[in-house]
Amino acid sequence: ADKLLEDVKMAMKARDELKVSTLRLARSAVKNSEIEKGRSLTDEEILETLAREAKRRREAIEGYEKGGRQDLVDKEKGELAILSEVVLALQVFVRAEGGNPGCFNFGIHHACSSSVTNGSSSSGM
Repeated sequence: ADKLLEDVKMAMKARDELKVSTLRLARSAVKNSEIEKGRSLTDEEILETLAREAKRRREAIEGYEKGGRQDLVDKEKGELAILSEVVLALQVFVRAEGGNPGCFNFGIHHACSSSVTNGSSSSGM
């Protein structure tokens, strides 16, 4: 969660509005999950929360594609790519700490602990 705050600050300095809004939404989702559970989330729970956010983006992309809204499709794909980057970074951190980051399919990137341990990341593109 602290990494998300750092990323928001960096994106704000870079004036990357899409990244700022996406990271703020991700932080809000994590914070809401913490409030719901009444405690701080583990790294794995943060990954699960971000996976839900990614799923929402994939579903939105499908809906916007059916509706012919390419502008919104592009925005959601951008958000999905940003979320994937955050998850990959978190998985590397969790792996370095000796945890098991799990495996999540984000539509654009397929992020698994095995790809982190091999030093490479696989892409669904």
